[in-house]
Amino acid sequence: MTNLSETAATYRLPDGCVDFFVISGSLSHIQKFIYDTTSSGALKNLRGRSFYLSLLSRAVCEALLAGLNLQRNTVLYNSGGTFCVIAPYRQDIEEDFKRIVNHIKQVVAKMLDADMVSICGQKASYEALNSHCAAVFDSLFAKKHQAKHTPYGIDVAHNDLFAVGETHLTQPYNELGSKLCDITAILVSQAPLTIRNAMCIDFHQLGVYYYLGKSEELASVSSPKAYLLLINDEKLPSNCTIPVYREYIAGNGTRAASFEELFYKEDSSHRRLGVLRMDVDNLGALFQTTMKGNNALSAYTQLSHRLDDYFKRQLNTAWQQNYSKTTVIIYAGGDDLFIVGEWESTLAFMRDIQRNFALSFSDLPISLSGGISFIEPKFPIIRAAELSAGEEQRAKSFVYNGKTKNAISFFGTPLRWDEEYQWVENYKNQLVRLLKSESIERSFLQHILRINENVRFICGKITPIRYVWVAAYDLSRMAKKQDKVGAAFIKECVQDIMSGRTLNNRPISSPYHALQLIIIAARLAEMSLWKENK
Repeated sequence: MTNLSETAATYRLPDGCVDFFVISGSLSHIQKFIYDTTSSGALKNLRGRSFYLSLLSRAVCEALLAGLNLQRNTVLYNSGGTFCVIAPYRQDIEEDFKRIVNHIKQVVAKMLDADMVSICGQKASYEALNSHCAAVFDSLFAKKHQAKHTPYGIDVAHNDLFAVGETHLTQPYNELGSKLCDITAILVSQAPLTIRNAMCIDFHQLGVYYYLGKSEELASVSSPKAYLLLINDEKLPSNCTIPVYREYIAGNGTRAASFEELFYKEDSSHRRLGVLRMDVDNLGALFQTTMKGNNALSAYTQLSHRLDDYFKRQLNTAWQQNYSKTTVIIYAGGDDLFIVGEWESTLAFMRDIQRNFALSFSDLPISLSGGISFIEPKFPIIRAAELSAGEEQRAKSFVYNGKTKNAISFFGTPLRWDEEYQWVENYKNQLVRLLKSESIERSFLQHILRINENVRFICGKITPIRYVWVAAYDLSRMAKKQDKVGAAFIKECVQDIMSGRTLNNRPISSPYHALQLIIIAARLAEMSLWKENK
């Protein structure tokens, strides 16, 4: 029995081999597949689809290893829907590879009515991999990119391409999504088995069967063609006679059956979901710099495992401790994540994720950027995901004073984490405190938001400029009706709007006018007060 991760945290090319065959595989069109769901039962369906794809990616890799008669130690990396295999080169491996890949693509196309598998391979020398592996992986990436624009590849029979899918109409996405909370292990078998109290995901066309259930029950199974995959568990079963590996799944264990359950205390008219998407900035450039020299492959593997550990194990720990009752992790792994939850909890979780990431990877020139949309629970999730993707792209495109990315975007405005976002968060909290204590009237928010309806911001300036004076006049009159604390706050707000370059009367360096940030804070404060006044 082994006690290992599925791939080693470091990697070293085997001695005595001159040439290798490097294989890179991934699932494409993942987002389209995952978001292809209705609002009814969306949570279970989303999580089920996401987990189903992780199983499919694993099955594709298993089929490739079996078809090429390769050992598991040839797998350099397998996570986030992407895998890499480095096999000793033999004379007939390229022909076998072409045949096996063609079979895999046909099988998946039949199952899902979609070409979702991209697998490319090429020969590489020991020297090329050991000292210049970046060039090898770049070439494979280019091949995979080209393959995505050649649907189904070559040699796919006409009847196979247009035949009715065998299983896609009955795939148990909802059932899988609802049972994830009870899964503590997966038995991976090359042969069908009869196991009580276990859910079977059948990929027999790829030569793999998955049995999902409790580790104690699955560990007692004895089969020469099986291994056990522990889920989020460090304790090895005592009665296991087959190989054991570990896998972490962020978000495993949630019992929320629907998005509505996340709002059991809130009035239905003012509920809001936060739909968050984030991924790592500048990762490609970092891999380029790390994949050089004699330890290139080892450095690449170590970085991949660090990222995977953060987005799965560390993220899951933080979620379980503070956010499992109000948010759901739809997906986290590789270098990105997708989280849905009660909007304030999602914002808080988002901030924790970013801060912990910055600490964990302070030795590397990478950061996190993301986008979040705020929607009603019954809003179509596929549309919400598209909105969040658009926000994420805004954050990725953010540039100020020569610095790029490292930002979060919502309400169509990318904000740097420790500058604009922190200012907005502090201002919003200050507003909420003053409004709750009645130091300022609720109409203050309405005045700010009404100004927003009449102005535009171009390169950090307000147009039409007269609204600066209109805002100053209206707010100055309002200040006279508040108590001492409220009046002082509104007077500072007027000064900030007039200058455009201060917030709470403190200088700020930002591409935005101060009023833009005040408006964002006011919108968040209004949403927060909806909950208080439900």
